[in-house]
Order: sequence, then C-alpha cells, then structure tokens
Amino acid sequence: MSLRRSSKRVLCGSSAAALSLCVLGLSGCPRAVDRSATTEQDLPASLLSWAAPPRELTFERKRVVSDVGLPWESVRQRWSEALPAGDSLHYDVVTGVDEPDAPQVVQRFAYGQAGVAIIAEGPMVDGQASLEPWLPPMLLLPVDPKVGATWEDRHEHGSEVVKRTCEILASDQCSEGLVSVCDREHPMFRLVTRDHFCPSEGWAGYESLLVREGEPSIRTWTEGLRRVL
Repeated sequence: MSLRRSSKRVLCGSSAAALSLCVLGLSGCPRAVDRSATTEQDLPASLLSWAAPPRELTFERKRVVSDVGLPWESVRQRWSEALPAGDSLHYDVVTGVDEPDAPQVVQRFAYGQAGVAIIAEGPMVDGQASLEPWLPPMLLLPVDPKVGATWEDRHEHGSEVVKRTCEILASDQCSEGLVSVCDREHPMFRLVTRDHFCPSEGWAGYESLLVREGEPSIRTWTEGLRRVL
C-alpha cells in the first residue's frame, strides 16, 4: 500500500466519500460498479478477528497534564462505508468530542493483505476533511499479529518527517489481547501510543503519552468503550 503517487493536501467532502480516492489520486474517478471489487469478505480472517471495522464507537477520553487531571470528554467515532481500492478497503474515520461544533479529526485507514495502516490524516474544516497523506502509510496492526513482532519506518506527513518504531505486546484489556505500541519521534515532540485489540472484538481503546521539551507531559487514555453500531 503506497501513496507515493500523490503528496498534495486534498479536500474531500464528508458527504462525498466515494469521490475521495479519486481526489487523492489513489484511483480513478467513479465508474460503473465493479462486481469484482474487494469486499470485507475478501480480507484475511485473522485481520477481521483482531480489527473488524466498526460503524460507530463512543468512549470517554481522559487526560492528565503533568499531574493535573482535566475534565473527561465524551467522544464519538464514526466510520464510513468501505471504499474499494485495489486489493484493499479504505475507511474514513471521523473522531471528535460529542458536542455541536466541536473540532473533529479524520483518519483514512487501509485494510489489506499487509494489515491495517493509516494512510492519511487531517482536521475537518467547514465540513470537509483536509487530508494529508502519510508516506509511506503507517502500519498499525500486521495482518496476523503476534507478541514480539516489530517494525519501523520513516514517514512524511506534509513538511514533517517522523521516525516511528512499533512492537506488539500482550494487552491487559482482555484475555489473550494484544497492544500495538508505537513510538513516534516528531521534529518538535515525541508521541508514544498504545492501541489495544481483543480477539473477535476488535479495537479496545488506547493510551498515549506526549512529551514536548520545556512543557508538561500529557497522558491520554480511553474508558467505557461502546460499539453503537
């Protein structure tokens, strides 16, 4: 899964998700229905067991700045319908505090033979997703994850170059669960993320630690995850 054909920021209307691959330059513009297009049934069974795409999630997001706890936030995450792209499926995922006019972030996930990867990311601006590609895509979970698996790469995101190293460890969120731990070195800060996955359930929440020189560290985690749909 490579995005090297395009490195431009693009605007994709959330009401026109079917056009987003065309605008991003990842595939041609919509044509007649391709009945041979990839579907969720074509994805590896192991991937669907660990990271089945939901339709909608809600959870509480909690933050501590240095040692000071901030008010918890009720967050809603909405997943688009699957967008076929070669032998992969793409999903646009909109996440934000569940309040009117609250800021929202959009991530585009690719599900394919290599696993789950984040291929683009950006804010919602005036109802549109301003997506910046990750070059190459950031692998979040391998197709058949095992404790001890590791990977690393350097990624471009706009003007940033990010060094990222990841490892699969055992998760304490569920029996036989796994956690994908990734350490991202950005030019101005460092971010460590821990995404938990439970077998036959999927994503089970995350924790993160953001460290910026000369500023208090920020710890974030989720609680009370609920699958709405």
